[in-house]
Amino acid sequence: MKVEAECFQPIVIVVSTESRLALVYQPDTLQFRFRKDGWTWRLEAEGVVVGRWHHVTVTWSETEGIFLYIDATLAGRCDRRSVSCY
Repeated sequence: MKVEAECFQPIVIVVSTESRLALVYQPDTLQFRFRKDGWTWRLEAEGVVVGRWHHVTVTWSETEGIFLYIDATLAGRCDRRSVSCY
């Protein structure tokens, strides 16, 4: 992904009948949210440079939670439900 400006930018938003996910950029912060069965996982990570390409990977499982990688480095994880993790 490549962020072009220091402003709010939705990058990916997916909604289905069972779950929702969103990856958005806010100045200096990349935010990932995942909602399933009434539970929400949310995490934020810094380190995204405007004007530069970044490789972003997110993994999720109900037992392990979510892991966010930026340029192959773990940027954050959240293993708790309905809380914010950084």
